[in-house]
Amino acid sequence: MGDVGGTQVVVAGAGPAGLATALLLARGGVPCQVLEAAGSPGEAAGPHSGGPRAGQPYVYSGFFRRRLMERLPDVYADLLDQGAQTFDTDGAPEEPSPYGDLAGREGKAVQGDRLSLTCSGTVVTAALARALAAEPLARVRHGDRVRGLRTEGDRITGVRLTGETVEASTVVDALGRSSPLAPDFTVTVDEVDCGVTHSTRLYRTDPADGPSAIAGRMIKFQGEAFSARVLPQGPDTFAVTFRYLAGDQVLERLTTPEGFSRALRFLPGIGDRLATAVPAGAIISGIDPPLLLRCLDDQAPVGYLPVGDALCAVDVESGSGAALALEGATCVARALTAPVDGAPDASFGAFANGLLRHTYERSARRSIVRTRLWEAAVTAMEPVARSGPNARLPTRAAMASALLL
Repeated sequence: MGDVGGTQVVVAGAGPAGLATALLLARGGVPCQVLEAAGSPGEAAGPHSGGPRAGQPYVYSGFFRRRLMERLPDVYADLLDQGAQTFDTDGAPEEPSPYGDLAGREGKAVQGDRLSLTCSGTVVTAALARALAAEPLARVRHGDRVRGLRTEGDRITGVRLTGETVEASTVVDALGRSSPLAPDFTVTVDEVDCGVTHSTRLYRTDPADGPSAIAGRMIKFQGEAFSARVLPQGPDTFAVTFRYLAGDQVLERLTTPEGFSRALRFLPGIGDRLATAVPAGAIISGIDPPLLLRCLDDQAPVGYLPVGDALCAVDVESGSGAALALEGATCVARALTAPVDGAPDASFGAFANGLLRHTYERSARRSIVRTRLWEAAVTAMEPVARSGPNARLPTRAAMASALLL
């Protein structure tokens, strides 16, 4: 990386990945400048290509929560103050954890990793932005859209904006999957579009009726051709999300208030929880983005470092994306703050070829299997006789009957 003291570091993108990188750099003594296309901090805290969709309930894995507590404890405390909820997704401590192997513990849950975090992406982005605003070594410029890089030989010398070039020798690309830099300096290793869409609605309960029946826990339902989950969003708020195949003409009725309400009554145990709840906003629907894995091109200039969705985008249901972004930010910060004559504590290349690749492949396998099962259920001429643990799954035909009442 060269002499850290003379390094001009630019972070492209003020989403969660970019803000976390800039915050860790500034606290490590490295001056940096964040360039964000949004015209104001309020806009930057909204929809961003590098983070969860605005307003969508999002699960941040136990691994992410633990890393956040270790590396940015003030940000974690701020999230809790803003209403972020912790909840147990894995049951008893001895049960396998879907996030355990992320922490290198052979798939076993450990104290602290069982507790996940849930809130909208805007809350996380805003908390990181507030922390960064207090750092004298960091500066955020809004309204500056990155167009490309200026290079000399194999090294970066600047970042091209609209009508201006900012001097830089190191650029952290946190612009997300749609980054204009990624096509030139990375190679797409794998991409999977599972063709899954989602419909989400928020509900509120009256505090006078007592504590919410789903406080502190997540409820999952797995149907024959769909999935559903209920996530706490605050002491008196929770979100219900359905996922199903895009183009399923029966289940697409979940995009309407009538269809959504009927589907809720179909799910066991949900009706009584909604007896004292009222909708808090419109239904948010959309297609899940493709899964994506990139690696650095051999011809990439020295100092180009992609993080977050610019390098890897996984299944939004897994909660692993934010953990990968925070680990990538940590690797970049360690590399740039390490002594010139010493090796960095963490290798960015090892991170990309190890944890990043493993998490992507696991997420892709799970998503592909899920899509194939749903496709088989949709195209089946007659319901398939089932046995074992799958025998009690709600069938697509039963869901269709509920939606068409």
